[in-house]
Amino acid sequence: MKWALVLLLFLPSLGMAAELPQIALKIDPQCADSSAEGLLVRELRTRLPENTLTFGEPLERDWRVVWSEEFECRILVNREEQESIIKVDSSEVREIEYAASQVAWIVTMTRDAEAAKPVETAPPEEPPEPEAPIEPEEPIEPEEPVEPEEPVETEEPAEPELPVEPAPAQESLPEETDGILMAATLIPTPESASIVPNLAINLIGGYRGLDGLELGFGNMEDEFMHGAQFALIFNSVAGTSRGLQAAFAYNHTAVYHSGLQLAFGVNHAGDVKGAQVGAVNLADRVSGAQVGFVNVADTADLSLGLVSIMREEPIYGVAWISSSGFLLGGIQHGSKHFRTMLFLGGAATGLEEGQVGAAGLGLSVHLPLTDWFYLDIDYLATQVAVADYRKQSHLSMFRLLTGFKPGEHFAIYLGPAVAGLFSGREDGLGIPPEYAVRNGDAVNGYTWFWPEFHLGVRF
Repeated sequence: MKWALVLLLFLPSLGMAAELPQIALKIDPQCADSSAEGLLVRELRTRLPENTLTFGEPLERDWRVVWSEEFECRILVNREEQESIIKVDSSEVREIEYAASQVAWIVTMTRDAEAAKPVETAPPEEPPEPEAPIEPEEPIEPEEPVEPEEPVETEEPAEPELPVEPAPAQESLPEETDGILMAATLIPTPESASIVPNLAINLIGGYRGLDGLELGFGNMEDEFMHGAQFALIFNSVAGTSRGLQAAFAYNHTAVYHSGLQLAFGVNHAGDVKGAQVGAVNLADRVSGAQVGFVNVADTADLSLGLVSIMREEPIYGVAWISSSGFLLGGIQHGSKHFRTMLFLGGAATGLEEGQVGAAGLGLSVHLPLTDWFYLDIDYLATQVAVADYRKQSHLSMFRLLTGFKPGEHFAIYLGPAVAGLFSGREDGLGIPPEYAVRNGDAVNGYTWFWPEFHLGVRF
């Protein structure tokens, strides 16, 4: 009878530990077709294997995951008084994977917070439960006044050890997901791959996710990163990241990064909302800026670099002549509104023996006005090269251009410019016009400023 009583007391606690809220899905066909719906279900089952997915009506304690036009085709995650909205830009695989990752993060972090409470509150609740099984025995010995000894016989004082029995449920928490305050690893281990630290210090780290700060030579997360990663070599997140990734060599986020990626070497991400700053920046779609020597993306709001390749934007050829006598040509590439120019050329007049020509870099702000007309605001920095390095000259130009686009890939543009020349030669290699304003001397060099006019084509 004593063992039966122990079993009866222990089984309810096991049942309660095993019970987890269901996830009730409601997906509007206007927001997701059958393939997108199937992908979301598979991703949720993979990321939340402990929870049952259903398309039925949720119970009071269940999670509701609603992908509906009612929320502008965003995903509502709701349970009791908790509510979150997840933005889904399209039905592409990476968007759905990102959404599933966010749903899983919300559910698991909430579960961890709730799991911590029963550890403290369970002991007070367990003692009342033994009284239910004892009552059936009291009818057998109902009126025996000496019965006070029976609690001793049933070893009820020992029963308080039963609340300790739920300890196995507590031990299993790290195997699911942890809100661990601090973690430290030399190399990734199976144990570290299941936890989510708030502070991590590693040689090479490998965790399920990060919700806080991580420092190391190499940092790796399997699902998500929310916070900041600093690494001497690399940071890598196989899912989504939000915050700062900073490394000397390499930053990587497979699906979606929101925030800043900063590296002396390479930044690599799926879609980006924020900025990538590094020698080489690689991404799919960038809602923000890429700043580096080489930038590659499908499209970006701002791309500043020597080479900026936007897969959804054309690379243009450009050629123009200025009223001061320079004839230049090159390529223009970059994002829809911010572009880079690389060009070569020379002075059609004012050349002297030994002069090679000119080469330069330009930055352009492109402002479409209509399908046929646009404005460009340009800054051009030009090096005028000669055989004698002491005779080198530096020419800068600011210009405001109006463009007429009779065809999709052809435009004619013209407009005023202000030119500034710095040279060690008193005659400025014959480049400045007669009306240019000159300053300086033979010791410090000479500068000239003058207005001019540019006419060119883009193709």
